[in-house]
Amino acid sequence: EYTPIDNNYSMEFDGANNIVTGIDTGTNDVTICYWIKTTTTHAYTLTQCAFGGRNNGSGDNYTLGRLGSAFSTPNDTVVRVFNTLGTTKLNDGNWHFIAYTYDYTTKEVKAYVDGNTTPEVTFTIAGYSTSFPISIGNNGLTLYFTGNVDECAYFNTILSEGTIEAIYNTTNDNPGKVADLSETPEGAPVAWYRFE
Repeated sequence: EYTPIDNNYSMEFDGANNIVTGIDTGTNDVTICYWIKTTTTHAYTLTQCAFGGRNNGSGDNYTLGRLGSAFSTPNDTVVRVFNTLGTTKLNDGNWHFIAYTYDYTTKEVKAYVDGNTTPEVTFTIAGYSTSFPISIGNNGLTLYFTGNVDECAYFNTILSEGTIEAIYNTTNDNPGKVADLSETPEGAPVAWYRFE
């Protein structure tokens, strides 16, 4: 378990044009993790990005950190990699912990929700060949997010399932606290936006 630290504030995005620009991932492995709280629904043809980036030279389908909905359940926002979707409803008004990992060599992306050690989505996309300019509240182009975002962290390593679970459990067991992400076995984040 990690050392818990205070978490009193978050950033609220209105889905119109709010964006915090961040860092370019280059040719590194990537883990992005963050917390979101939203009640927004949108058509299944539309997607959002709370924290992540659109792959250089590719369309919105190639967004790391993409959130979307299925045709059969258009009011349920879930994690999304290309056209493969997760199952946990994220727009229920509760805080959810999201983690995406990207292996630069194999081009495999995994999406985890609420500390579950089994990824909700595992997908390999050959189109992920260049870097991701990481932003908060938007994918760097069109996918604006509506809701609260907090504790956004970018690692240039792949966090293990155990680390992802431990980060979630530290927070879940300590309301108003978050894990000290500088303590991960895989190293400290390259960027950590706490919104404190």
